[in-house]
Amino acid sequence: MGGHAVSAACFVATLTGWLELHFTLIAVLIFAVSSVLFWFTAYLTAPPTAQQVARFTYRPEILASTVPGAWWSDYRVQAAGLLLLTLWLVVAFW
Repeated sequence: MGGHAVSAACFVATLTGWLELHFTLIAVLIFAVSSVLFWFTAYLTAPPTAQQVARFTYRPEILASTVPGAWWSDYRVQAAGLLLLTLWLVVAFW
């Protein structure tokens, strides 16, 4: 949310003429401010529990587990579809 707020502020500042930077410099500015916000937030809050970290950490048994539901709701099928669409776009606009 902080990164989006900084991005929106930079966008408004650019539209009003208050900030006149190249878009690549604005990207660096947004990255730097977002990084400081992330660090500050991590410094002020308690670290996550091991259970919370495990939800977002890769483990080999994740690939072996099956997802209940239709085949198209499996994240592996969706990831393969995104990969194929990305490959198609790269080849199409090459």
